Amino acid sequence: MDYQILLASHGKLASGLLSSVEIILGKQDSISVIDAYTTDNYDLEKEITSFFNKNQKPCVVVTDILGGSVHTKLKELKEEYQYHLLTGMNLALVLNLALKLETMSIEDALSESCEEAKQSICIDTDVALEIEDEDF
Repeated sequence: MDYQILLASHGKLASGLLSSVEIILGKQDSISVIDAYTTDNYDLEKEITSFFNKNQKPCVVVTDILGGSVHTKLKELKEEYQYHLLTGMNLALVLNLALKLETMSIEDALSESCEEAKQSICIDTDVALEIEDEDF
């Protein structure tokens, strides 16, 4: 199934993350961003409703921080627009979502992407990396 991913954050974290994803994976037409509160009199709900009124694909929304105003507003609107909501935005999570949503069920893609993102957060001295022959 063809999914849209929406990255929503305080400030420009979302657009910066998309920039990183596109350096690694190339242009991503299925990923959109909301950079909240970057202008005076910013209206988050208006941005969100505008996005969903234009987007007809099933959507996975990723926010920056649990309980933050961006996440809270998206949680409030979830029933109205019917999307999957994740929080704890990071590069590993978004890369995994972008790749796995192309080939897996939504449930498996969300579950595996979240688990792999959690595993990527560590104190570097505590991890022995086994690097495969991959080009990044």
